[in-house]
Amino acid sequence: MERVMKPIRFVARIVPVCALILLPTTAALAVNATTCVLPSVSLRMVPLSGTLRHIVVDPSCRYVYISNTTSNRIEVFSILDNAFQAPIAVGSQPAGFDITADGSRLYVANSGGHDISVVDLLLRREIKRIVVPANPSNLFNDSPFSIAIADNGLALFSTTFASTGFVARMMQLNLTTEVPSQRLDFYFFGTTTEATYVATSGDRTAIAIVVGDSSFGPVFVYRSATNSFSKERDVAAPVAFIASDRTGSAFLVSPGSTVSTAKTFVLDATPDLSDTISGGGFGVAIDPSGTVGYRAITSSVETLDLTTFAKTGSVPLGDTVGVASVPGVGNGTGRMAISGDGRLLAIITDHGISLVEAIKSNLVSSVLPASRSVVLGSPATAFATIINAGQIPALGCSIAPVPSLPAGFAFQTTDPATNQVTGTPNTPVNIPAGGSQPFVVAFMPTATFGPTDVQLKFSCANNVTAPVQSGLNTLLLSASTTPVPDIVALAATINGDGIVNVPGPAGTGVFAVATVNAGAGGQLTASADAGIANLPVTLSICQTNPGTGECLTAPLPTVTVQIEASATPTFGIFVKGSGNVAFDPAFNRIFLRFKDAGNAVRGATSVAVRTQ
Repeated sequence: MERVMKPIRFVARIVPVCALILLPTTAALAVNATTCVLPSVSLRMVPLSGTLRHIVVDPSCRYVYISNTTSNRIEVFSILDNAFQAPIAVGSQPAGFDITADGSRLYVANSGGHDISVVDLLLRREIKRIVVPANPSNLFNDSPFSIAIADNGLALFSTTFASTGFVARMMQLNLTTEVPSQRLDFYFFGTTTEATYVATSGDRTAIAIVVGDSSFGPVFVYRSATNSFSKERDVAAPVAFIASDRTGSAFLVSPGSTVSTAKTFVLDATPDLSDTISGGGFGVAIDPSGTVGYRAITSSVETLDLTTFAKTGSVPLGDTVGVASVPGVGNGTGRMAISGDGRLLAIITDHGISLVEAIKSNLVSSVLPASRSVVLGSPATAFATIINAGQIPALGCSIAPVPSLPAGFAFQTTDPATNQVTGTPNTPVNIPAGGSQPFVVAFMPTATFGPTDVQLKFSCANNVTAPVQSGLNTLLLSASTTPVPDIVALAATINGDGIVNVPGPAGTGVFAVATVNAGAGGQLTASADAGIANLPVTLSICQTNPGTGECLTAPLPTVTVQIEASATPTFGIFVKGSGNVAFDPAFNRIFLRFKDAGNAVRGATSVAVRTQ
């Protein structure tokens, strides 16, 4: 396959592109098996008796599972049928549980015994129990409590006991050998409180941990890649609930209280405190994008903007939380789960469960190019587009950088036909329903800084901020005292829709990239990757003849090229499949990056990928 595609002519005037790669279309819903297909009702309160402890939406978004301590079973609620199905009997007093990524197994922490139930979800029955060794130093006879599964073949689980103090344990379970052991590298030599909760990120690369019943409010993050725990982060207040976004980049921590002085904490990946949001609550959840959070309060679910750290709305629960029963170790009132696509929230209430359709932003956005490297004192410009996918006009729409950078910033509308600026700088505009508005954004650095992935807040006065997707609507920006390469890259796919289609699980898809070096000449290495997604694909790249689109050499994992100032080399990228890739255009993407000799990224672009 030496010929990539038809010749691609590079246009120096980059045209902003923001189209099907972001819009939620009917076709996208049909392809992506993880998308929740909800009945027409947006809210359902489902009565359920017993002491309920934990709640999870399964990866296929077909069922909601709830642990019922009173009945020693896992309740199964069918979302489409709007009815409970036959429950699954497990061990004594089931508390926390988690589902494997493929949806085949359920691991249940039985707090009334000393074991973990393993449930086959295809057979809908318990197939074994894994005994947890007794703690010889614990006179209180601890038992499994909260559990979360990582992507490295391990699950972490905490224990609890019928008292208070730091004599519970942090344990791991090897899912292959089914051998549990204590994690002595956690906190106080593997010990913790009786109210320690764990929660996995959407991609299972991180497990968030909150140590309850402690005035310090300790929070930790476990990373599967290193099989290690982060530093302790104390939020200096008692906390009881924690949630992660899809990639373990943002965490939301709730106090489990609605007293007037309570706060909700937003933490970053390290996990350092990003900011607080006024008001407390019970269970929490984060949209996969990491920009929208949710918290359950007395009779509603509040929507939180995690970029401005403010409450932006609420929807009724149809029941109460924390009124008829006080949340705590013995019951899970207020606990919240979110579906993989972020569309459905499931909450344990005082009298059962509530299913709520999440408040989603009607705004989507993109930025081109994805990277700029400029000299101190020179502006770095890029094009951006906001699409209003809602049914009413979006009012007062503007753009602002989220991190504090040593740089001035401005935005201004442009004419979509000519890319010429219109209007006046930094003036919010209205966008009609179903419409879009292109902009030019400009940074004027006042100090040097290395490549920084700058998040941009795309917001309108009457809407939730557009989700942030790194590499899609962010700008990798750097400023230096001497000129460096500044590769402006633009990708082109065969259908011109920003999607590379891989024909079948073992087929090969292709796309092309045209570039121009707007900076100094230099040697750069081009390589392709899937970002944070773990995709069943093998990637290779070649430099191409700009006139014919043919590879100049055989495709390799990387290509090193000398790119002089104003040069316009082109490249072909091959995507070889070894399995199915679902259509999730905001997450499943192929990135092409250009790195200099110091491994700094000096140019980047991306396309969505799927199996067809």
